[in-house]
Amino acid sequence: MLILGLTIHAWITLLVLAAVLIILIRTNLPPDMVFLVAVGVLMLTGTVDTKTALSGFSSEAVVRVGVLFVVASGLYWTGCLKWAVEHVMSFPKTYMQGLLKMTLPTAMLSSLMSDTSVVIIFTKIMKMWAKKLGIASSKMLIPLTHIAEMGGILTVISCTPNIVISALYAASSGEQMNIFIITPAAVICLMVTLGVILLMARFLPSRVSPDDTFENEKEYTMELTVPANSNLVGKTLEDCGLLNVDGGHLVELIRFDKEIISPVAPDDFLMGGDRLVFSGDIQKIGKLKNTYHLAIADKPVFSLKEDQAKDRKTCSATVRFNSSLIGKRISETDFEKANDVVLIAISREGQRIPGSPRETKIKGGDTLLLGYSSKSSEVFNRLKNEVVWIENEDLITTSHKTIIATAILAVMVLVIATEWLSILEGTVLAAIAMLAFKCCSMKEAQKSVRWDIIMMYASSIVIGAAIEQNGIAKALIEGVLNISGDNTLLMMTLIAASAMLLTEFINNATVAALFYPVVHQASMATGVSLQAMCLLLMLTASMSFATPIGTPINTVVYGPGGYKFSDYLIIGVPLKIVLLITSVATIYLLYM
Repeated sequence: MLILGLTIHAWITLLVLAAVLIILIRTNLPPDMVFLVAVGVLMLTGTVDTKTALSGFSSEAVVRVGVLFVVASGLYWTGCLKWAVEHVMSFPKTYMQGLLKMTLPTAMLSSLMSDTSVVIIFTKIMKMWAKKLGIASSKMLIPLTHIAEMGGILTVISCTPNIVISALYAASSGEQMNIFIITPAAVICLMVTLGVILLMARFLPSRVSPDDTFENEKEYTMELTVPANSNLVGKTLEDCGLLNVDGGHLVELIRFDKEIISPVAPDDFLMGGDRLVFSGDIQKIGKLKNTYHLAIADKPVFSLKEDQAKDRKTCSATVRFNSSLIGKRISETDFEKANDVVLIAISREGQRIPGSPRETKIKGGDTLLLGYSSKSSEVFNRLKNEVVWIENEDLITTSHKTIIATAILAVMVLVIATEWLSILEGTVLAAIAMLAFKCCSMKEAQKSVRWDIIMMYASSIVIGAAIEQNGIAKALIEGVLNISGDNTLLMMTLIAASAMLLTEFINNATVAALFYPVVHQASMATGVSLQAMCLLLMLTASMSFATPIGTPINTVVYGPGGYKFSDYLIIGVPLKIVLLITSVATIYLLYM
């Protein structure tokens, strides 16, 4: 039975897809779980059979992504990125020169490894450049992400959407794409991106970065000392009621022998001469002096500088826009205890939020200043689903393995480019080599694999299959062709524009998987080369410029730049319009 030209199963697929998109945009539920439930609904309703429901999890696209996580781990833990930054980057003399000097290394490195890692490292470099040039870091960071995104599509294996699309193409056509087939079009789009940035960057606002708001610790921390004759001596912090106080909370305990305890524990006891470091509203915290007969430290020793705090480190982290922390107060969660961190301060849109950090409701894009023990090596991995860490490259060291990892990458590219091995075979060989030469440990490789992302990609491939099997893709293309008629350029533009719009709100690889059936049907209906349509999708699925939520690298700089949501529109909207025209024209002229 057909309803408005579609089967019941087609309507179920559309309802499930609509529900997924609404949930992803409007809630903070884990995307992988949302997609997995969606696949379950499709299978239970008979919309897809069991074989199709499992097909995404055995797809070559998903395996490629998982294996490349291991390859990227080897490059990361051998310090390849850090070495490249140290030996390639040098200070520019002007703002425009800085934008130009940043482009080539950012694009090249993003084409070889995770663009998120590149942006995290380069964020620190851009902030240094901005300070030297006397400009706000917000002038540099959005351009950095746009260049990194375009650099990430320079090859078929340089970003996840390209990996997914190329694998689905191979499954449909039986042919492997050459890894450099997208390169000419991607280079043209990269140059156009740089041109738009050079024209529009002057309109980016100067925002105050969180670093500036956190710089003066005395504005939000107070250091009190415990007199030797205090009746608090010998008691635990919990017994004294000093862990959470009116206006703030205790973030650090400094012993008289300079030992730093951070995060503090309820059963830590007090000794004469101890220094208690509180964070929050210093006016209210100051009242503890009389309430507990404490003394204000004459010469505070608390400092965020690592050379003055060997036992404690601090790091800024931007809250992900799908984090479970959003809408909650840290005091209402076990965030600090479960992850062995302490919240020191919060910055939002370039302004430090006054009052007690633990009592502030968290929003997506907030920058958290966190303290953690220097002995803790797991903190970055534990919190990767909640926050994007900023400047955690202190864990990276360079050695002779840096050269080995680089050589492994070069061999991988060579054997795949010359078609000695397939893309999957080449990446698997590289992953094995990374482990065999100990470029990363087995534990580091396991942790590098983002199973939540793999689950999401696999599920989105299943939903994409449902879109094609149940006639939705065919119906959509018929509707597009009713508008475009015989105008191939208009048909390509409509599909590309739809992908570019959706990628602003959900993961770009998910967009690639969902739109593949559409470009496949477009090719079958019009006779346009499937490869050309896939290349167009590769370009446009990654063009997320207008919001900070479409891709992780946009989120990475949101906090450090002190940006407002609307700041991304200044360059993002004009750039998307220009690149829509450029990508369609380039694919049409070069590949058709």
